[in-house]
This record gives sequence, C-alpha cells and structure tokens, in this order.
Amino acid sequence: MSMIHIEKGDIPTELAVSNIFLYGGGDTGKLILDLFSQKGLKVSNIIDDDEGLQGQQIKGVWVISYTDFCEKCRLMDNVSVVMTSIYGKAILKKLIVLSDIKIYEMFDWYIQILEDKGKLTNTTYGEELQIFIREWELLKNKLADEESLKVIEGLQKYFSTKNLKMIEEICTDEEQYFIPEVLDAVREPLYIVDGGAYRGELLQSLKNNKLSLEKWYCFEPDEENFVLLQKQAGRNHLDDRQICVKKGLWNKSDRLYFKGGNSTGSRIVPYETPDFVEVVSLDEYLGEHKCNFIKMDIEGAELPALKGAMGIIKRERPILTICIYHSLQDFWEIPQFLMNELENYKYYIRHHALVCNETVLYAIPK
Repeated sequence: MSMIHIEKGDIPTELAVSNIFLYGGGDTGKLILDLFSQKGLKVSNIIDDDEGLQGQQIKGVWVISYTDFCEKCRLMDNVSVVMTSIYGKAILKKLIVLSDIKIYEMFDWYIQILEDKGKLTNTTYGEELQIFIREWELLKNKLADEESLKVIEGLQKYFSTKNLKMIEEICTDEEQYFIPEVLDAVREPLYIVDGGAYRGELLQSLKNNKLSLEKWYCFEPDEENFVLLQKQAGRNHLDDRQICVKKGLWNKSDRLYFKGGNSTGSRIVPYETPDFVEVVSLDEYLGEHKCNFIKMDIEGAELPALKGAMGIIKRERPILTICIYHSLQDFWEIPQFLMNELENYKYYIRHHALVCNETVLYAIPK
C-alpha cells in the first residue's frame, strides 16, 4: 500500500463520499481542517498518537487513538486517511496492516500553505549549499553506514532542486530517536536529558520500546508547552523521575531573547523581543549526576548546548540524538564538532519526515 498524492488545489471528488480521518492533530492538521471545511468536506476524527490529545477536540473534531481508529474501521466502509503528520512513512507502516482503506498525502501543498501564511521561507541556497557539499566530502568517511550517506546525498539533491521526491526517497520508517542502532546500544535504566521536551512526546517512545526510566530531565522554556508538560508528568504518575525544567539549553547560564512559536518553533533569537528565556549549560545543571541518553531538538540552539555539555558527555559517554535540520549550517557544523571532540563514537544520520524537517544525527559510543 502506498499513499495517493493530492495535487495542489485539486482535492479528489471521492473524498466527499468517504469517511475521512486525518492522521495528526498538530498545526498541519488544523490547517487541513480549515481547508476541508471550506471545501465542504467533513472529517470524522483526527487520529493522533499523543495520549495528551486523545479524547479532546480540535476545531470541533474529536481526537482518537490508532487503536480506536482500527475499531472504527471494522464498522465502516469507504475509509480515507489523509496524512497530516510529517512522519508519513512511520505511520504508513502501521496503516498497511488495515485492509480497504485509502491513504492520501499532500505534503507539497502543506508547504505551499505554510509559505503563504508566512510560516516557512522559500529559501534558495547558493554559496551555503556549496559549503554543505564541500564539508560533507570531508566528513563522509566518518559515517557508520551506507544509509547515512544516502541521506546526505538526498538532502543535497533536495536543496538543489526543492523536489520533495528526493526527501521521500531518504525518509525512514524507523522511530525517531530510537532507531535499531540506538536500541542495540541502550543501557538501562535510562537517565535522559530531553532538550526541547515540548509536551513530553518522548514518553510514548519509551513505552513503545519497553525501556525502563530512572531520570528524565525535561528542558522546555515555552510557557504553554511547559504547563502541558507538567500535566503530562502528573497524568503518568512519574513522581520524581520526570524533572521539568523551564529553561533552555545553552553553553552557559544566561538570559536571552526568546520568540514564542504558537506552541511549536519557539526559539532563542539574536534580536530584541519582549520575551526572555533563562538558559543553562548541562555541565552546570547536572554536575556529577548520571546521564546516558541525550536528545536535543531546540530550534537551532543545539550547537551551543552541546558545547555546554562536553564535560558530562566525555565523562558519561551517553547516546546522543541531535536534530541538525534547523539551519543549513547545522547539517555539517554539528557533526563536524562532535566528530572532532569525541573519540570512539559511531555516527548515523536518519531523516524521519516527508518534508525537510527531522533530520537527526545519532552518535553512539563504541
């Protein structure tokens, strides 16, 4: 089973006579709900794997779990799922076990909608792309497998052409942050640093993989996300194992300008804003405490945060799962920094989305 592509401005007529489900209740899902409403299309439910969203309504549509969706499928004919999550391949892997459903994607349309709303910049890369190519020629021999090389080459083609087919070819269906190579190397119980914890989504992955958790340091500076993160901690009765920290990660303790992002995309910025965020280095915060797994998705602050964590990384030798997609420079500067600083690590790169987001560098101690 593969996904049916919906062309820009051309919603298939057969959707109007089917039971429509959206998979993903995030910002894209909300955009598509509005779009379908304008076209007179009714959405039955939104499927989302976030337990915090399940049982709630988004724009008047109830959010259900994948399990609940499977139950509904048994009682319905003519079911259509429209992918509104960027993690299309991982979700497709779950959906293909179901019979008699159609799955649609409209990723290039999503990008156009976001660009029209000013949420994405249609960047054309020139000299930066040449640097990307040059620097990765020097780093390729430090990657641990052919799949990582394929990802780098696919990204280069995408930046050159803006053709989403290049992204589709390199997108993996493996679980973000817990690819097989990571699971093989995990030492339990886990002492996790979660930089950019958002609303605690990492917990679902821990449950999926039956991983035991000892400490989970959740760094999340955005006010709205932090409130929901704390609610998630209480809902799951994690007691003193989940430590929620309303700070960003950086190379030192400081107070920096901050730009909120309507729950996603909140980030530290180099210009004046009305808002500030407290930041701290991991070396300062953790001191002599244990850490065997670090995840960072902190909107471009990954490199400074890694520089502020080198003491604990070299002492504890944790698995590192670091997002490198927030700027073109990050694609080579973050791997270059870690490869120069750390000895006896293996490096993998995977791309987890059907758009140009969610490229992750995995550094695994030998």
